[in-house]
Amino acid sequence: MVFTRPPKPGTPPLSEPDSLLCPTYGSATDTQIHRPFQTLTGLAGTTNQKIKTPFSTGQEKQLGDAVVSDYSGTVLICWEHDHIPAIAQALPTTPGTVLPDAWPSDRYDLIWQFSLDGQRYSFDILPQHALGGDGPAPALPTSDQ
Repeated sequence: MVFTRPPKPGTPPLSEPDSLLCPTYGSATDTQIHRPFQTLTGLAGTTNQKIKTPFSTGQEKQLGDAVVSDYSGTVLICWEHDHIPAIAQALPTTPGTVLPDAWPSDRYDLIWQFSLDGQRYSFDILPQHALGGDGPAPALPTSDQ
């Protein structure tokens, strides 16, 4: 992930994260061999940050609660795709927000962005556009779906 690259037209810029989070898999050694930790490793080195692993998969509600109450600034969470919707559901969102029920199984190039708007979060899906062939963001779900 590159934070200095200008965003594509119509794409909001990403902020440099103040905190990096991924799941724990027990020991530090076991955690470091899993994809979420490895995905954050380069960024952690570039930003001189430690990757925090306060929760395991299955504790997404607790993670969401902790992000709201214990963290400030920009928090980047790298998690197993099939558990990301549970994190999203744990966040207080603005009225009328409809969140996806599942992560698109064929997409590894998306960012689910939550932006604090008063006491609640607005939601958007951002395409990374990091590699050739990365697709556009899928349409946001609606209450009609």
